[in-house]
Amino acid sequence: MIYLTLVIFFGFLLVVWFVVKLLFRLDKRDSIIYDQRQLWEHYEVDLQDMRYPKKKK
Repeated sequence: MIYLTLVIFFGFLLVVWFVVKLLFRLDKRDSIIYDQRQLWEHYEVDLQDMRYPKKKK
């Protein structure tokens, strides 16, 4: 019975570890730097077009 409990416990820890790892991977892809790099590499957008326009005084 103790072995079954340990297997279930470590299985649960493994599932939690995979979920946390997936969330951190999604967090990296949800940044402005990642979006800028994607635009720069795949769509040939100019650097000037990627930046926010500055307000004129």
